[in-house]
Amino acid sequence: VLHHAPFPGKPLTPWEWRDGCWYFFMDKCPGVPLDTVIQKMSPAELDHIADQLLAVLKEMRAIKSTTIGALDGGPFDNRFMPYPWQPSKAFASVSQYLEYYRKLFLDICGPDYVKELFAPFPSGANVPVHLPHGDLVPRNILVQGSTITAIIDWETAGFYPEFWEYCRMHERSWMSPQWSRVLARVFPGPKRE
Repeated sequence: VLHHAPFPGKPLTPWEWRDGCWYFFMDKCPGVPLDTVIQKMSPAELDHIADQLLAVLKEMRAIKSTTIGALDGGPFDNRFMPYPWQPSKAFASVSQYLEYYRKLFLDICGPDYVKELFAPFPSGANVPVHLPHGDLVPRNILVQGSTITAIIDWETAGFYPEFWEYCRMHERSWMSPQWSRVLARVFPGPKRE
């Protein structure tokens, strides 16, 4: 995105969006979504993709925050956390973030399931908070050959605990032998639960 009209300081309702006209000035990035070509890539090409992703993730991990929330310091505005799960403010700690969602899940699921679901998440003060893309999966990675030309669809970016990107990239619907190879190189070692 090269330029966009300034956004208001508050969320807009669908009726307010209808009343305005919003423009984005963008460059068209070369390449095709990785998910359309990943099945045909050689092991060397997949390793090349992984090495580039490692560099991108390293840059993103260098951008840290003391709160967990949107890029502007406010609460998440994330389609993966729609109403009524969308928090009203940013979180001061990973523990606070996890407790918020633990309580929401208790309203939907039994306590045994919630305990099992949340047990693997680290919640100590030493869990880093940084900038992940939030949806860094093959459909959002543009490539030309085995060169990444762009990463698109940044609407879920924000400041999250370090495990957020790992979890999103390991979403089961994207798993294939090829993507698994990329992820094994990006996240070496045993697969995290």
